[in-house]
Amino acid sequence: MIRLHAPDALAATVLWAVISTGIGCGPRPEQPGGPDGPGGAGARAGIGEPEGDPAAPGEPDPVPPMPEPAGPITDEDLEAMTAEETLACARAADDLDERIRRFGAAAEKDPDSRAALLGLVDAVEQKGIELALAPGKREQSKPFLYRAAELARRFRGMGRPIEGPERDLAAMVFYNEACNFALDGEPEKAMGSLREAVEMDFCDPIIFTDEELDSLRGRDDFRELLDEIPEPPRASPGLDPAGA
Repeated sequence: MIRLHAPDALAATVLWAVISTGIGCGPRPEQPGGPDGPGGAGARAGIGEPEGDPAAPGEPDPVPPMPEPAGPITDEDLEAMTAEETLACARAADDLDERIRRFGAAAEKDPDSRAALLGLVDAVEQKGIELALAPGKREQSKPFLYRAAELARRFRGMGRPIEGPERDLAAMVFYNEACNFALDGEPEKAMGSLREAVEMDFCDPIIFTDEELDSLRGRDDFRELLDEIPEPPRASPGLDPAGA
């Protein structure tokens, strides 16, 4: 079983420390559109750390809202936007495919934007999880989960420490990749991904019972890796776990 988070729960986890007050996705300047008031549709929570000067610890950067689009955002619209506007549009999107498209465009425009790349990692991983949860679509989920892991490696290589929910997301992404490699008969790659997950402080007890990793359990290096992860406590025989 893959380590699954419902998309909403995953988003909430990722947003814990890197949440920023996003700006609505506005049309190009020549298009009409009215601004939203504070807290309206133009004020959205965005994934990724705020660009520019940081706000006070524990608080998002205040970013003024922009008008919401009157219609769909086309490729031409995205091309005409600045990197910051594209990132704002990505944060405003609700549909996962649209988030992937917009965060991908934002990351392409500004390869140094950690917020854009983190948002792309999150959206691609969520898409993979969504497919993995759907009956009969486990195989279709793999390309997304593999891609999310490659993007997470790019994020790790951006030269800044990965902390908090960013680290939690990376750990989950690498673990899910390991499950895929194990299922696909790639044990060495699976172990490499698991090591990366543990480097990101992966400690979910699912690793002790996950059937998708059964092909690795006879390996010495897998058992050694498990020694680095706290094993979940077991209830004593004859005791009611609820304490009744």
